[in-house]
Amino acid sequence: MVRAYRTVRVAVPDTPAPEPGDESWEAFAQLSQRFQEHTALELEKENRLQASEKVWASVGYALTAVAKQRGWKHDSYAMKYQISQQIGIELADAASSLDPSPRTRAAMLEYREKEVSKTTNGFDTAKVLHDNFRANTIDMPDIKRRRAEAAKFLEELDKVLEDDGEFTPINRADQWRLARLSGLYDEANRIKRESGQKAMEAYLDDHFPLYKKIEWRRNAGDGDGSGGGVPNPDTPPDGGQDGGAIINGGGGLNLQRRENPDPPDKPAKPVASGGRSYPKRTEPKAPAQCKVAAGPAKERRRVIAPRPTARR
Repeated sequence: MVRAYRTVRVAVPDTPAPEPGDESWEAFAQLSQRFQEHTALELEKENRLQASEKVWASVGYALTAVAKQRGWKHDSYAMKYQISQQIGIELADAASSLDPSPRTRAAMLEYREKEVSKTTNGFDTAKVLHDNFRANTIDMPDIKRRRAEAAKFLEELDKVLEDDGEFTPINRADQWRLARLSGLYDEANRIKRESGQKAMEAYLDDHFPLYKKIEWRRNAGDGDGSGGGVPNPDTPPDGGQDGGAIINGGGGLNLQRRENPDPPDKPAKPVASGGRSYPKRTEPKAPAQCKVAAGPAKERRRVIAPRPTARR
């Protein structure tokens, strides 16, 4: 007996998936946006578990995009938490009126502690939804509430991806966190084992000097997303040391949206909260490095590509 199967049109995200193997920061930001749209679709269909996982995917890919832009490690839950913590501290410092100097360090630490939970909570709530995908313990109202909390975190990460960033380490904890993110943690520990505490501290001071501003420039270099930096001779804050900034390449962001409208018979899609459409990058990427001078910015062309076929 021959069975007849009915073809069902299923709504899919507007943002296309990047090509397999594209590891640029733009590709991961594009995936984050795509999964935000997936979340809206799954919520409309009342798919609790799929919606839970899509929220985690949108946050996880956004954190990876930030890491790729700055040349940071990102391949574990622990590293993604470190990224969320670092971003929260940067945002807290930017909002603070305190200058990063030894005499204001205690006040800065107090302000950081109060503010940093805004980003780490964003990571935590998305991770809870990821766990719910396997455990099935959270009901739909709680999923929607947590999704709204994660959306606020995604808005902050979106701003980080669009702008240059800066940070001034003020204690050893800052140095160790940057060492972990930059892939220098094991080497610092090896130096400590073999040569002692003083040698290890000298190693951290060399790479992440206290009270010296670090800058991540989104459009610096050739846009390969690799980490690195060169000394910056800017005058340090009062009480600090001479110069020193790390400048990181980021790559240009093309915000051009597709111009072809959806076909008339295509089902309407719910609007995802926040986010933007990121085109995939096709330039070759260099491996992330540490303390590598960023070259002069190169001109980037904007290309409006034909609309790709939407796929789930």
